Amino acid sequence: MAKSIEDWMLEALENACADPTPLKLHGTKANPGLFLSKAAAAQAASDRCLEDGLLQKAGEIQKGRTTTALYTIAPKGVEYVLQRAMVPRLLGAMLNAAERNNQLVRQCQQSLETVQKQTQHLQGVVEQLASRVQPPDVEQILQRLVRHRQDLQPVAETNGAADIIAQIQAHRVHSPLHSCPLPDLFRQCQKQVPDLTIGQFHDDLRHLARENRIRLLPFTQALYLLQEPEYALLWGREIIYYADVI
Repeated sequence: MAKSIEDWMLEALENACADPTPLKLHGTKANPGLFLSKAAAAQAASDRCLEDGLLQKAGEIQKGRTTTALYTIAPKGVEYVLQRAMVPRLLGAMLNAAERNNQLVRQCQQSLETVQKQTQHLQGVVEQLASRVQPPDVEQILQRLVRHRQDLQPVAETNGAADIIAQIQAHRVHSPLHSCPLPDLFRQCQKQVPDLTIGQFHDDLRHLARENRIRLLPFTQALYLLQEPEYALLWGREIIYYADVI
């Protein structure tokens, strides 16, 4: 493959860097010159070097009546070689890679410091919350439930039982995806029967459930989350807190 003009330029300038002895532009191995050829590409390369100031005149030699100019590498030529020579390019690439790695290390350090600060802040928040959280008074909740527990024997249906079904159906219309909580159900029924007690309310719920006219559903979350536990209904081992139509 024939050498390009750039190949001829780099080869001649590298040789001139290695041996700055002034030489004529073109020569042969037996009669050396900066360019070891007079081919068209070598001629064009020498012209480029002179035009770009990569070579500078360093005297002349007289042989008979013929005077031949001598040249050596110029400072710009040295810079040209350093920018294009393989080893400097590799060193430059390695330096760039090392700098990128250093930058990544600094970024990782900053990220770790940020995570450490966030972890310390989160730990402080958790410690504050832990100091505020008190265990639920389960015994008190059960006492409030038992306080309103009535006899489990069947009782005759009252007007309140019919109203319970009506209120559950009304709740189903407004909230078809959610069962009716007993506290809300009691308050709605009490609007129709002002003297309704929680005991009577629970009796009506049991009566309707035994006849499979309503479905009673237990409270399945943690007991300390139970709100208004006096309206809940103890049924066997379950704490009933919702009602729905069948």
